[in-house]
Amino acid sequence: KEGFFYIQRYPQSLFEDGTAAIPSMSFLNDSDIGIYRSAANTFNFSTNGILRLTLDTANFTSTLSFLGPLGSTTAPTYSFSGDTNTGIYSSAADTVDITTSGTTRVTLSTASLTTTLPLTSFL
Repeated sequence: KEGFFYIQRYPQSLFEDGTAAIPSMSFLNDSDIGIYRSAANTFNFSTNGILRLTLDTANFTSTLSFLGPLGSTTAPTYSFSGDTNTGIYSSAADTVDITTSGTTRVTLSTASLTTTLPLTSFL
């Protein structure tokens, strides 16, 4: 054992769990940023000594905003692994679009809500 880093003969490196303030994998010139473990099967990232991102077996959780690309009708920003041309994207500033099968179906902007689909009443 050398400090917090365990040297083994296997192709695996083992680290202490760490904390947000003192992550187990960090940098010499910025020691309060890095990766640590807070619980079983839980991977955490911290910056400035504060938890920013958690990845576990059930969730991907962030304390920060997620800024994705604008996307497009055929490649929306938020889509699904089995259906990559269906999802949500932004076609312009202050506009959110919903696409299915690579075609924009709903557009919401500061001026209007438009759809290419017929609206059906459920009342």
